[in-house]
Amino acid sequence: MPALAIHLQELRFRWQAGAPLCLDIPGLEVPAGERVFLHGPSGSGKSTLLGLLGGVHLPEAGTVRVLDQDLGRLSGSRRDHFRVDHIGFIFQQFNLIPYLPVLDNVLLPCRFSRRRREEARRTGGSEQAEARRLLEALGLEGRLLERPANQLSVGQQQRVAAARALIGRPELIIADEPTSALDADRQDDFLDLLLHECAAQAATLLFVSHDHRLAPHFTRELSLAALNRAAQS
Repeated sequence: MPALAIHLQELRFRWQAGAPLCLDIPGLEVPAGERVFLHGPSGSGKSTLLGLLGGVHLPEAGTVRVLDQDLGRLSGSRRDHFRVDHIGFIFQQFNLIPYLPVLDNVLLPCRFSRRRREEARRTGGSEQAEARRLLEALGLEGRLLERPANQLSVGQQQRVAAARALIGRPELIIADEPTSALDADRQDDFLDLLLHECAAQAATLLFVSHDHRLAPHFTRELSLAALNRAAQS
């Protein structure tokens, strides 16, 4: 694993030519294995930054290095492959396929990534066994795994999304406001489980939220407003 999971240098991004800069970040380093809480108000560019880290967007200027790979030097297809091989995303709305059973939702990354498929087999014996292990660790088991995702509670869907992000041991987990629909007690329970699994896999975690109360769960706290010069002008 590289010494730095994330390295940004003189990053600038705007949505279209002539528009104001959305992000202007002189630098950011996140060591591998760190658990970082990044906060900022709605509309501050948090999701845009995550899109850049995932290679969905490219910067206007500057460097985005993730796991020692300069994403700006990759073609679109190679960025797609890099993302599915090495990054696990937990989205605010979870993005589960509603008609698929829980187990099949978790296994989706293994369908698209040979690396994660082989890693799941190495650690669990098979992709299915590793998916079941993760789901059980996150409090889901039994006949629940056969249910379509749209029959689950919000809290259950959230845990399925976390298992999907973790399967195949991606080196970087990015979570975008995944606890916004939960009450305080369920937020704490979910974070404890997520942090435990990330530590077990030696994965770097970048957790993005506007809820500053969650910060004590993490090893470092960052403010996007403080990092982003575009928000200061």
